[in-house]
Amino acid sequence: MKRLPLTLLFLSLCFHFVIAQPQSRSNGGVWEKYNTKYNNPVYVVDGKMLTDSASREFLTKIDPQDITKLINVEGKTHKQKNILYITTATLKANAYKEKFSKFSSAYKKYLSAHGNKEGSFFYTIDEKPVSGGRQYVIETLYNLPENKIESVNFMSMDGPDVNTQATDHAMIMISTKK
Repeated sequence: MKRLPLTLLFLSLCFHFVIAQPQSRSNGGVWEKYNTKYNNPVYVVDGKMLTDSASREFLTKIDPQDITKLINVEGKTHKQKNILYITTATLKANAYKEKFSKFSSAYKKYLSAHGNKEGSFFYTIDEKPVSGGRQYVIETLYNLPENKIESVNFMSMDGPDVNTQATDHAMIMISTKK
């Protein structure tokens, strides 16, 4: 495993990154925000179509800050409903977690032991920190092509055993093919 400069390790311990922090949920959520605006559309969230009866309950639970893409397809006639395609950060985060798990058994074990939830993780790509807002970090990790990844190293800051420690802080070091 490649050693990171001491300053980078220090940065990972000192900075609190947004990706692991849950966003606050608004009371109305997505349903109230978009239902009237798009004339009671059919909702497709992360590739799954919601029934009319389930859409309000499901969409009220989605944090509007979690939406990374929204596409409205208008019905061609007055009788056809609009279709609102919503892609969430959760879908993209799950995709990069699955991708990185193929390269690191320790990362995969951590996710398995913690219900696929990340703690306060600090990601680097080729020793450069992936920092910024939650959406930016998720997009960067999601858009990293799997065929460009050489290795993924998981380093817990709290303890060596990802199964028994309450690991909340970790560094994930991604090396790409040159």
